[in-house]
Amino acid sequence: MRELADGRTVSWSADGTVRIWAAEPTTFSKGLVGVSVKVPEGGRLTVEALIENGAAEEAGILPGDVILSIDGKGTEGLSLQEGVDLLGGPPGESVHLVVARQQRPGIEPQTQEIEIAVSRKSFRYVQTLMSFEGHSSQVRGAFPLHDGKMLSWSFDGTVRTWDPDTGREFLVLEGHMMGTYGALPIAPDRVVSWDGGGTLRYWDLETGQLVTPADRQELKHALGLSSEAELPSWEQRMAPANPS
Repeated sequence: MRELADGRTVSWSADGTVRIWAAEPTTFSKGLVGVSVKVPEGGRLTVEALIENGAAEEAGILPGDVILSIDGKGTEGLSLQEGVDLLGGPPGESVHLVVARQQRPGIEPQTQEIEIAVSRKSFRYVQTLMSFEGHSSQVRGAFPLHDGKMLSWSFDGTVRTWDPDTGREFLVLEGHMMGTYGALPIAPDRVVSWDGGGTLRYWDLETGQLVTPADRQELKHALGLSSEAELPSWEQRMAPANPS
């Protein structure tokens, strides 16, 4: 994850998605009980997981509890969304649940009905503002460019530039055969990228074309090389640089 100049953050994931997150968290208008629920086929609203330190955990709800009623309303036949809507409400108010819990799971299970009051809590979350889904494989990193665009690179062998507000894609820089391990802007219109095999490529961001470095000392500095070090040409194989 990397923080942008305006306070937003950018993250990337194994599914090829890059996400832009809001700078400040948002508070849900409804109070929540802090559970993840599901409706198994032919079954009732069931607690799947608990939010750590959430209201349900504090009240004694357990994963696997089957919710039989919510504030006196039976859950039989309720859809998942209907159940979620009933669980939510004004922060600070209690919701009264009746749950069925297996006391002795195994050969001789015993189910007990338990009444539990859960005080809803306000919940803050960081909103996803935009998701960029241009890559087809794991994203290795993302970096803001000087003109406000984003640069990202992936094991799909590409480097891409795109708009962090709209997700509009501008350039797809292709050519790495062993996945793009890293990329680094080294001038307003230049970026260098490298792959798992050590191939270094130097790109013109105006045209999307491979170029020969115009300023070799600048490229050495960006790659962490001394001014006396021998600089490989843009297509020459070299030891892989540290991935960003």
